[in-house]
Amino acid sequence: MAAKHPSRDPGLSPDINNGIDYRGNVKYAMDMGTPDKIFTCASCHSGGIMAFDRNSGKRHDEVESWDNQTDGTGFFSNATYTDDEVDGDYFSYTADEYSRGYIGMPHKFNWKKSGVLDTDCLLCHSDRSLAESENLLVKTSNGWSAVNPTPANPRVFVFVKKDGNGKVVEVSLGFPPQLTQDEINNGYTIDSAAFYSDPLNRLISVYYGDLVQKVIGAELQQSGVDPSTLNQQQMMAIQSFTIGYITGNIKHGNTQQFTIPYSQLGQKIGVNLQDYNYDDSNFNNRLSGFFSQFYLDIGAPNFSARDYLRNAFLESTKEGQPYVGAGFLVR
Repeated sequence: MAAKHPSRDPGLSPDINNGIDYRGNVKYAMDMGTPDKIFTCASCHSGGIMAFDRNSGKRHDEVESWDNQTDGTGFFSNATYTDDEVDGDYFSYTADEYSRGYIGMPHKFNWKKSGVLDTDCLLCHSDRSLAESENLLVKTSNGWSAVNPTPANPRVFVFVKKDGNGKVVEVSLGFPPQLTQDEINNGYTIDSAAFYSDPLNRLISVYYGDLVQKVIGAELQQSGVDPSTLNQQQMMAIQSFTIGYITGNIKHGNTQQFTIPYSQLGQKIGVNLQDYNYDDSNFNNRLSGFFSQFYLDIGAPNFSARDYLRNAFLESTKEGQPYVGAGFLVR
């Protein structure tokens, strides 16, 4: 597949390629290939037909032949393929290659590593009639509100549940996925769907900022440290450390009791801190209700449920990828 044919309409001109003319160096009637087409174009082109093999009708990650010994374990194959084997649904250029004009030979893409996504179900499958008839108003405690929102665009936080191997097994809009005791014992976790660009600790800092400050206050009092003696960098380090440990325990389903090892941090920032044993009962059981609450994504207002569903890229792979846009691709 291709949005254009570089063999007839090649890539970029020499003036934006450091004087190098790559035009005419393209022989394949494809541009970036289906893999990158999905990652970069899915926000406007809804539906998952690009994610399915045109011959079998099955998902690309189900029918692709990929050998870790031959192709490697990255997203692009290390192996060399012939011209006859190049297929735009299974081969793609790297970002650097297609930004310079689709130079060289495209590489086989590892669909089995990335997975596929059927984008934007809610673009069509949403009904505003109830919201309009009841003049629905969504309003948060900090004053953000929306009149008659579409069901697909309430700017809710998108959660995922992952198994012990880091594979996404559940996606939930607004409500954190529940973790059973057996799942906790087997290493299951919950997280933000876009854990790189919109991490769970951002949500914790927004919704539980009061708790974070109370824990810090209790820790400093326990350690005999006067807050006025700490500089801004030290206070920020203590705050980030506290949010990180609260978030880490929530990810593993622990909201009751845990130890925050402040002594480790204290050695790094030059403050005599003691480890703190967190007990949720001392804080009106604030964390105990985490898994039964509905969360808007007020910490990242440029994101919404629809944005997540309309954009696909490699962010939710096990390893995690640098943030290059919006959205995620479920493995």
